Amino acid sequence: MSKLQLCPLEVQISPGHVVEVSNHYACKVSADFEAEQRHTLGLHWRLLGKSSPGYYDKVGLCTTICPLYYILNQLLNKFGIAGSISRNRDVVNRMGRFCKSDSFHQLAKDYSSPTFDSIIVVI
Repeated sequence: MSKLQLCPLEVQISPGHVVEVSNHYACKVSADFEAEQRHTLGLHWRLLGKSSPGYYDKVGLCTTICPLYYILNQLLNKFGIAGSISRNRDVVNRMGRFCKSDSFHQLAKDYSSPTFDSIIVVI
């Protein structure tokens, strides 16, 4: 990342609300830059699209209970989590692509390492 610009990023947090945070966006990146996110906070917080880990955790849990997007949305609304069917479908599809990627296997290896002693904060 050679040039960063300050710009807003909308993030859907755990209760389903969308908040806007100020962060740095990579305007120019090298050809070998592989990250899906150019937002530095998105990389740091491990966002999937614009969804926080707390939000996509709840969507993933409810998806295993009911695989239909309409029913998934109704279940999330019952728990007081706002969201739309199309947004939840996008989150589920991103989670599936991430789990099939090499990044997921590296992340799983990092968390199972005995030297991993960081505190994980779910937004």
